Amino acid sequence: MLERKSIGVFILTVATLLLFIGLWCIYLSPPVIYGPSDFNIAWYRSFRDRHFPPNATKTFSFNVQDDQCVRIYIENVEVVTSRSFDVLIYDPENKIVYQRRSASTINLVPRKTGEYTLEIHNQPYVETELTVEIIGYYAVFKPLIPTGQLLILTSIPLYGLSIWLIAKRPPPKCWTLIATNSKKR
Repeated sequence: MLERKSIGVFILTVATLLLFIGLWCIYLSPPVIYGPSDFNIAWYRSFRDRHFPPNATKTFSFNVQDDQCVRIYIENVEVVTSRSFDVLIYDPENKIVYQRRSASTINLVPRKTGEYTLEIHNQPYVETELTVEIIGYYAVFKPLIPTGQLLILTSIPLYGLSIWLIAKRPPPKCWTLIATNSKKR
């Protein structure tokens, strides 16, 4: 009797470990992030301004939905001096989420959904041409989700087996009464 309960406790421990590892695979495993490609682009915006005057600020807005990432390409063509411009991105609550000088490629994984604002400020004394491409794409993929689902499904019968081994009792009296009454008929 003690051996059967020990085996049941061991199986219960294994089932619990499988359950927790499966839950980790589904909810906490690191995602694989893919860049924008044809099959996962949600939206695409392209802006071109041939006249970007000195000290000017251009503002672009874009809307981000659930599970979307954003990649921004900025091309600032200058003839006289080196490229220099300030880039700011504001979230829906008008807080700065990105700020850099002369960033030509920006990868943004938004924490909130809503309308974001991209602001580009040109350097003084230089008139340039500005091209901006904003791409929204679905990029988060967790490759361990099917493994987690399999581990959770595997743990379910192990829980049943362990409970049966630990607490094996005769069936309740009502079941035996039902069984004997059905035999009499």
